[in-house]
This record gives sequence, structure tokens and C-alpha cells, in this order.
Amino acid sequence: MLGEKIQRLRKEKGMSQEQLAAQLTISRQAISKWELGESMPDTDNIVQLSKLFGVSTDYLLNDEYEKHVKEDSISQKQDANIRAPKSSTRKIVGLIFLGAGLIAIVFMLVFSDSWAALIVGMPLIASGIICLTVNKHTALWCCWVVYIMFYTFFAVVTGSGFLWVFRGFGRNASLMSLPLIPLVVVTGHLLYITWKRKRS
Repeated sequence: MLGEKIQRLRKEKGMSQEQLAAQLTISRQAISKWELGESMPDTDNIVQLSKLFGVSTDYLLNDEYEKHVKEDSISQKQDANIRAPKSSTRKIVGLIFLGAGLIAIVFMLVFSDSWAALIVGMPLIASGIICLTVNKHTALWCCWVVYIMFYTFFAVVTGSGFLWVFRGFGRNASLMSLPLIPLVVVTGHLLYITWKRKRS
């Protein structure tokens, strides 16, 4: 209701009915009638009220406007509440990955060698960093990083070169090709969806 809005805005400004009436050069009784819903301000007074209170004339005159603003505010709060747990879970997972990676490196350096430490620890640390910094498609990025690291380590350690996986269908090549197929398919699908959204 317009009267309720005027009363609320007046009180938020710390103004009495007399003070508001003086600003608009009208009587205090007119303000009282507006707030009680017994009469309506004319167009000039509506414009003056909107300027005085720093609100739009739509806000003053349209009850649906306030309803939509409240609904949007509630919707934004709900979205924030949904995103917050996801974000905190992602950070917890990231810290677990980082911790596990550091422990693995120390353990491997003590009981094995530096290559084993890198092969086991670095993918975990990289996944932890991604979980802490990347907001979208975190799991997919982690999978790509882990795959590329293992692929690189294997290529360097065995001296096979970086294109060895494409040179035949031996046992090692097949094992490295298997996770590559779903990674490429899922990534391609996400890129297609993103491209489609941009076009629409």
C-alpha cells in the first residue's frame, strides 16, 4: 500500500509528519490521510516524494514492484545459500588433496625416490590447487591435470616420447588411451553446450 510505504520511508528518514509536510508544502493532515489510506497524493507530490526518499515512482505506486523486489532478494539469498556449501565442500576437498600430496611426497622421498614422489604427490597437489581456485567443472579439470601429469611422467621415465600413446595399440598405449576417450567426450560436450548458450 502507498500509505504504508510513505510512512515507512518517512520513519527511515527520521522525519515526523510535520517535517514531511513542510518539505512538500502541504498540511500535516494531508500526510496523515495518505498514510491511513484515506486519500492519495497527486502526481506532483508523488514525484516530490520519490526524489525526497530516493526511490522510483514505480516503487511508490506499484505494489507488484515491491513484491518482485522481495522475491528477487529471496531468490538471490537462496542461490547464495546453495552455492556456499558447494564452495566450502570444494575447499575442504582441495585442502585434503594438498595435504595428501605433501604427505605422499615426504613418504616417497623417505622410502623410495624422487620420481616416485613426483608421480604420486604432484597430481594430488595440482588437484588440490584446482579445487581451491577453479569454480566451474572442477572435477573435469582435476581429471585432465592428473592424466597429463601421469602421461608426462610415463613418457619421460620410459623415454617413449610424448606421442607414444598414438603409435599403436600395445598394452601401455591402451591403458593410457582408455581414460583419454571419456575426457575428450565430456570436454567436447561441455564446450558444445557453452557455444550453444552463447549463440542463444
